[in-house]
Amino acid sequence: MSPQAASVRCGLAVALGAVAMGCDLPPSRGAVGTIHAEVVAPADGRLERDGVIELALDALIEPRTLVGADAALVSGERELGVALRFEPVARILVADPAARLLDPDVDYVLRVEGPQGFDGALLEPVAFPLRVTRDLAVPPSAPSYAEVQVVLARCAPCHQPGRAELGLDVTDLEGTAIGVPADEVAQAGAGAGLGGALRIEPFHPERSYLLYKMMGEGPIVGAPMGASDAPDVPLDEASLRVVSRWIAGGARLEP
Repeated sequence: MSPQAASVRCGLAVALGAVAMGCDLPPSRGAVGTIHAEVVAPADGRLERDGVIELALDALIEPRTLVGADAALVSGERELGVALRFEPVARILVADPAARLLDPDVDYVLRVEGPQGFDGALLEPVAFPLRVTRDLAVPPSAPSYAEVQVVLARCAPCHQPGRAELGLDVTDLEGTAIGVPADEVAQAGAGAGLGGALRIEPFHPERSYLLYKMMGEGPIVGAPMGASDAPDVPLDEASLRVVSRWIAGGARLEP
């Protein structure tokens, strides 16, 4: 495959008995088929010295499997570690090189193996060629708390002071969501797929149960958390991305 190839197809097989974050992963539930991925950035194979690689998936990823995944940038005998994170709304798997600045004008191959879907399927090895440029990336800014409040205001009739279903008050995320265990998951047990999850875990939308409830996808318990005028219908994707990017940016409460 040439460095200009814009996509890499990935399939997932089944891995059982893996352990991540000190917890036994949920057993496979008989997954078959594949989850496909497409490298969407950098589409031309040219990576900024401080850039990240983004792969678009067609299914959700079990976040605990990212910890034990094999991910690296390989150049000859040299390997650089790569941290993986997942943005569930857009279904983007992000590979972030551990090195603060990569050496320019060096050819690498991105290798990723091991991420697993909630249904138990595993990634067929990714091998995507890259060439590091001398450019620096411009990091995107996270949405403000004020922007997030505009989205969550649609959920306020069911989650406000005096009517905070399941104890969630969207006007008080600091007290009822950020760093707060997800009650529904705890009540359902580990079989829910995100055992031990928090409602909002700063910097980790892929581990934030509230986001999955708003999406109406993944290992949720009960109905989706929709807007008050359509409580069983997930919010639109643009609104969900605002919340996801805010969490990824640290879930800061400043206006």
